[in-house]
Amino acid sequence: MGFKGFEFAGEFVPFKDDSKGLKNLAKAVVLFEEAMLFSPDSGQYAYTYVLAIDGTGQSTQALSQLKLLIVNYPDKAQLRELGLYLSQKLNNKADYDWFMQF
Repeated sequence: MGFKGFEFAGEFVPFKDDSKGLKNLAKAVVLFEEAMLFSPDSGQYAYTYVLAIDGTGQSTQALSQLKLLIVNYPDKAQLRELGLYLSQKLNNKADYDWFMQF
């Protein structure tokens, strides 16, 4: 049937293609940010936080956040790939080259 949402902290957050869905994605950003702060050694939480920001249509903000966060994690491979993806999506060669350094 397809992916309908995710469960986080015991709460199901559905994805929908309407204004409520965008509200749920905004809620996901907050939840993933909290998870990232709770577990600062987990690059996976940083990844999902940035991806949630991008999901709300704020790709430029997502890329900016990722550039601030990536330096904090020893395993940067997944975060680097996300940075390359967002840079390409935004047609930003300078940021693409920056992420290529990692």
